[in-house]
Amino acid sequence: MAIESLINKLGSPKKANRTSSSPRRQTQNVPIGEQYHIIDYSVNIFSPIPGFESLNLDDLDLESNLEDDDDDRNMEILMGCIKFVIRIKFDFLSKSKLSSKTKAKLSALRSSYPNVVALNQLYTVLPNMETFVDSRVEKLAIMGRLKLISHPQENVRYIILTEDLKELIEQHTKSDQISSRFMSLLHNYPNVEAIPATLLSRHGLNPRPLIDSGFLTFSSMNEWFTLTLPNLGPFWRLVKGSNMAIYKIIKTTKFEQILEDDLRMKYEANQSNFVKYNGLNMIWSLSVMTGRGIVECFNSPTGRVYKLTGKKM
Repeated sequence: MAIESLINKLGSPKKANRTSSSPRRQTQNVPIGEQYHIIDYSVNIFSPIPGFESLNLDDLDLESNLEDDDDDRNMEILMGCIKFVIRIKFDFLSKSKLSSKTKAKLSALRSSYPNVVALNQLYTVLPNMETFVDSRVEKLAIMGRLKLISHPQENVRYIILTEDLKELIEQHTKSDQISSRFMSLLHNYPNVEAIPATLLSRHGLNPRPLIDSGFLTFSSMNEWFTLTLPNLGPFWRLVKGSNMAIYKIIKTTKFEQILEDDLRMKYEANQSNFVKYNGLNMIWSLSVMTGRGIVECFNSPTGRVYKLTGKKM
């Protein structure tokens, strides 16, 4: 009886061996990945993309003041950067094996989104030059060459070129009078992002058509309206979804860092990602994340690496 009692207390030897000799079960959820040696952070994530060299970033005069005539060259380079980021937003639909019906659907969705760039994407084009970028963007807005628009719920500021904004207003308001008066208001108040009802009234504008067409939303302040763009919300959800997919891929690695080639393979190999995020270019999506400080990029002996900084999405 004593021996039987001792065996019961110790448990079955076979069960104990089965638990201890099961390395596959113990390690199946352990993340894989390497910790890459950092050579330097002197890297621009846009550099491999065709057209980047023609931005002539080396011609920037960082010593010039906003009032200097020499600063005009800086402004033109920055305008070129904005147009470059807009141009590379989506990958070609022919890149993926899709049906004609799916391609037509994605193409229609793309054309419904506004041509915007997030301000912090320019921080990725011009790393460590936030003050320089902010001051020139503000000056370009005052000059009437672009418009800054803040997202109502997110801490994001968008840039839209004036010609694109004008075309968008004409397309959605379907009224030459409303379009002309609204553009006049935005021209007279280039920095305005919240508009009081009295200012609309002085320009002969009723807020309702502008709300219905997607250019104004109700503000938390009574009799004020926030400037926005048609389909800006759906587009930002698309960007956030793509950002989250990239974030999760990097997060599953052991050291929360991944080679660009490996990231591209995992992100782009998934056909459903292409359809779900409408072929949003991976580098374009990453530029939002690096600009917001969620991801950092560095050179390693093996190649370019993206690493999570610890900042939450």
